[in-house]
Amino acid sequence: MREIPGEKESRANHSQDNTVDVVLVCALDRAKVKFTRKRILIGLLLAVVVMAMPFAWRASRERLNSIPARGGELLKMSPIPTAHYLQNDPAWKDDTIGGSGERLERVGCTVASLAMAFDHYGVKATPKELNNFLKTSEGYTLRGW
Repeated sequence: MREIPGEKESRANHSQDNTVDVVLVCALDRAKVKFTRKRILIGLLLAVVVMAMPFAWRASRERLNSIPARGGELLKMSPIPTAHYLQNDPAWKDDTIGGSGERLERVGCTVASLAMAFDHYGVKATPKELNNFLKTSEGYTLRGW
């Protein structure tokens, strides 16, 4: 049996009865175990809270910076002043892209977008002109893109 503070007084009062000492030791051991379990549970709870904080912080930031989910609201952006080219414009929709045999009407979105970007930066070229330039200067890959 271990020596526990206050055990000597208990022995002096109950020298004949050893069961009181055993009950006292068991009660103190159980209190230690409960105290240890309580500490472990509090520690685990604290660890979970600490690990969840970055996720909660990120979610709150995303919620603040997101576009509202309500329908009908317009996205307020100023348009970039540039020409507006459509890949299905009758002036170039039947032209083929590179050596692929594909028509601008079907797969020419990149060429039309690039022509609009060039126009914004001062290079005036329609998708037809840009496509012809890319064909003559080997601007497409062997597959035609």
